[in-house]
Amino acid sequence: MTNISLTTASLLLHCWLMGQTLPPQPANAQIAAPVSTIEGRVLDSATGSALCDMPVVLESPQGEHRTKTDEVGHYLFSGDFAGPCSVSVSQKGGYIPAGKGVNVTAGQNLRQVDVKLDKGAVLAGRVLGAGKAPMIGAKVEMREISYKNARPALRGIVGQRTNDLGEYRMPSMPPGRYTVIVLPRQIEFRERQRAEQAAGEEPEPVMTDAMTYYGNSTTSDGALPVILGPGDLNEQVDFSVIRTRGVCVSTKIVASAGWAEGTWIGIQL
Repeated sequence: MTNISLTTASLLLHCWLMGQTLPPQPANAQIAAPVSTIEGRVLDSATGSALCDMPVVLESPQGEHRTKTDEVGHYLFSGDFAGPCSVSVSQKGGYIPAGKGVNVTAGQNLRQVDVKLDKGAVLAGRVLGAGKAPMIGAKVEMREISYKNARPALRGIVGQRTNDLGEYRMPSMPPGRYTVIVLPRQIEFRERQRAEQAAGEEPEPVMTDAMTYYGNSTTSDGALPVILGPGDLNEQVDFSVIRTRGVCVSTKIVASAGWAEGTWIGIQL
């Protein structure tokens, strides 16, 4: 009798459950994307020591993420990113920015994505002009050899103007072989009084500051290379700018009707 009652009760419960339906799901319901992770360390390439508090950037098709390394140089990104990604470390503490690319599958956990940074070199010196006076506002450029149409050419990579003491300083430079050049302010505009010139007398030459390569040369053939290694400190790349004969262009500007005194005029050479 007991078995019959239990069987009947089970049958009734089964029939009741079959009559129930699940609550309707929203039409726009989305399945959560699997979480991916990328982690690694930021290290000094020469010593292998950990670099803490370094800014790390992850760029993925889903957007950009930022973090910083902890006290042991470790970083971690976690999110719904997938596809071709890049991990890069920004410039800080005199280190040269670097990074690496990775391809992430949705839900994948990538470990030991380490980034090694080279310590940047420092190039500094002083630029002197006529009479060994500091040359203010001269542009110092570092150039390296590049190739265009299979021909070598010097390409400028960084430049800086001298301060009121004629000094310049370029930190965080990548190791390499460079040509360093000074570009003085070569064009001057001024009102010039024309001197009386006797017949057959040559005009007084116009002297100007020449573009000067390190090594006291006005051509790249006579330039001395500057070689920088990781972490090098070279503060003695000094220049004495060469004076040379230049060109003076004189002209006369005639104001048209309606021009007021003090009107600005642009001249392009």
